[in-house]
Amino acid sequence: MLEGKNNMVRQSATTRGRKEGPNRYDLQYLRDLSGDDTEFIKEIIQMFVNDAPVLLKQAIVYHKNENLTLLKASVHRMKSSVKMMGDVPLAELIERIESHCLGVTIEENMPTLMMQLNKDLTQLVQELNVAVKQL
Repeated sequence: MLEGKNNMVRQSATTRGRKEGPNRYDLQYLRDLSGDDTEFIKEIIQMFVNDAPVLLKQAIVYHKNENLTLLKASVHRMKSSVKMMGDVPLAELIERIESHCLGVTIEENMPTLMMQLNKDLTQLVQELNVAVKQL
């Protein structure tokens, strides 16, 4: 999705954490990265809003089909972008799913994790759809 921009994306967004408040997102990283360029921020958010539901649908199908290789690839693609949007708890959930797919950890409740991914990512996309209009 938005991976590979640079390693700073991964490190900075991970350590920043989501601000306390009613929103799942924190666009401070995008503001810092762009020099507060509103058009750039809108473009990045719109790319995320367009890509995330597709990746989520793929992840759900791969989980249902027990294809851990493709599930890992799908959630890995969304992880950096979720971090860029400042939703650290969602990024941590994605990392748990990815770790399970790699065999590093065994998650007994993968169906629950996938339902939480669906709920949280859908909520993030909805919130960002509103936010992009307010920028």
